[in-house]
Amino acid sequence: MDLSSYLYRLYHKTPLMIKTNLGLTNDIYEVYLDNQKYALRVPKNDIAEHFNPDEQVIFEAIKAWDVDAEEVLYDPSTRLRMTKWIEGAVNFQDCQDQDKYERAAVLIKKVHQHDLKIDYHFDPYKMYTAYKRDIKKPLMAYDKFENLFDFYAQDKRLSFCHNDLVAGNLLFTASKDYLIDFEYAGMNHPLFDIMSFISENSIDDPRLRKRIYLTYFGFNPGKDLLQQLSIVEASQNLLWAAWANMLYDIRNDSIYHEIFLDKQEHLLRGQI
Repeated sequence: MDLSSYLYRLYHKTPLMIKTNLGLTNDIYEVYLDNQKYALRVPKNDIAEHFNPDEQVIFEAIKAWDVDAEEVLYDPSTRLRMTKWIEGAVNFQDCQDQDKYERAAVLIKKVHQHDLKIDYHFDPYKMYTAYKRDIKKPLMAYDKFENLFDFYAQDKRLSFCHNDLVAGNLLFTASKDYLIDFEYAGMNHPLFDIMSFISENSIDDPRLRKRIYLTYFGFNPGKDLLQQLSIVEASQNLLWAAWANMLYDIRNDSIYHEIFLDKQEHLLRGQI
């Protein structure tokens, strides 16, 4: 698709577009129109089947929550989405504020407290089997860890979850915090989001984890809850290891091999 022509047909002006190095499953562009700056998300079509097929329902629902960037364009046929650029924002990794852990936990809790119900279910085991099915060259023996997903069959609690709390999806400014990129969002076990944030950002320090738990739960987890959190974390490392392995097969890009190795390392460490 000629993106510049596409936007010209909509706005009758030629935009200035700069491709960024942001995004793994999408290409992200800086777009300048009428002295305004926007972020344009362009999905990579080689794994489109693995995303929520009706994410427009989510975007409509969360507008009132005041957590996402302001949307100016969404095309359901192509999944192109343009939002206003969040000026002065830094992601979780780059943020130097000491309270960023608590602020992230507040955002997660805010999403869960809205108690949104949608038809799409982000089932970790089904997602895992879909990724594993598309792997041509397995980089590890996945089967020996698959019992981790038994947890979701035994504990069927569901909340609307973001499901992809990488550093770049948590943005902080001096006046407001944002949670963006809901393309993996759907109904899931609420503990998934907490451990998504912790595992995706390699928060291994028990003291930092305790601060996150205290903000989200309002108390320090006991032995049983800590065990559940540990299982959910390990299942995510297996899930995203398979995802990275799949994309490494498809795109032969070293970034996915690096992600796989990181997830594998954390998975094996958790099994010791």
